[in-house]
Amino acid sequence: MDVKEHINRYLRVASLAAEWLKTFQVKDINSEYYGSIPAPYKPKSMRIPKTMFCWAAKWIIPGLLEDYHRRGDVSSLRSAMMFVQHLIGKQMKDGRGKGAYLSCLHVYADIYTWTWYDIADTGVAASGIVYLYKELKDEEILKSIKLAGEFVLSWQDPNEGWIRAWPGDIMLYGSIQPYDLLVDSPWCQAQILPHLYRITKDREWLDAAIKAAEFTISNVQQEEGGIFWCYDLTKRKPIPQTRTRTEHYVMELLLDLYEITGDDKWLNAAIKEADYCIKTQNSDGSWYHFINTKEGGKEGTGSQMIALSLLRVYSHVKGKKYLDAALKALDWVETLQYRGYDALAFGGIVSYGGDVHGEISSWGTGAALLAFYKAAEVLESL
Repeated sequence: MDVKEHINRYLRVASLAAEWLKTFQVKDINSEYYGSIPAPYKPKSMRIPKTMFCWAAKWIIPGLLEDYHRRGDVSSLRSAMMFVQHLIGKQMKDGRGKGAYLSCLHVYADIYTWTWYDIADTGVAASGIVYLYKELKDEEILKSIKLAGEFVLSWQDPNEGWIRAWPGDIMLYGSIQPYDLLVDSPWCQAQILPHLYRITKDREWLDAAIKAAEFTISNVQQEEGGIFWCYDLTKRKPIPQTRTRTEHYVMELLLDLYEITGDDKWLNAAIKEADYCIKTQNSDGSWYHFINTKEGGKEGTGSQMIALSLLRVYSHVKGKKYLDAALKALDWVETLQYRGYDALAFGGIVSYGGDVHGEISSWGTGAALLAFYKAAEVLESL
């Protein structure tokens, strides 16, 4: 492998992805969407989305900060600040939803509305916002992520550790999603908890994160690895599909706990997932949306997310197979970067659809941005 060539290529892809995110950011000061970064865009589409799912913050904010540090481009720092300003401005300040970020977009019959029914989005968004707090040490940002953490904790079962996915039966993905169905739960919601412990040293956050992780490895982790993405509380059993993004979320939570506690239990559980991902990786470097059933097509969002976690596992165990699998995934993701003639799409990562006219997502592009910079950092250390 030509390490220098890989580094230069990854830095180029990352810089283009950062420019797509910044260019597409809503900057109209009079708009309620000011500072937000759009949901999916399709090349040659006349429809310009107005906002985004707030879980994209998990990758976009640290990705933009990496871009700022790498290139010294103040516009990347400014973009991250605008985005966080938008999220905090859309945070519920009272009521049962207090602490939830309303930047979870619900689209029905072309009508855009703010919602907070997806509790996971708040935990995931806060885990991205925390990076700007670490950069600026702004107390208003800390206050916001604490509020988000308290919202997440209010939905956690104190004994079993699982966290509700949403506050009631809802219509989602075209069908009713039951209150007792934990979807991508509790690992998504718990993303912010280890960060809050690191910042505050308040044991409450760490205990809650440990409970969430213990529920995960006890109830939805398979013996051979692979996390089932849903759990039915009524039937007390998981729904047997493994999902790319789920693998990333779970590895991130487990590695956070390992880094905080030094307990090999968490590292070994993360390695188990990393090995499962390597075993199920496609020959081109991708993973399917649902890994074990190959449903939903190849993932131009989850593949870079898994790559991020594999790079992190590599940083702890130095196993070459984890680095090789991560780079293989990112080489495939690089082929998804749009470099055609639609200026509004240029630099974005085609996440869905399989060809250059597929859908570009802010979260897929943000995850790729962060992953390419992290991969360059690892390669530079070799």
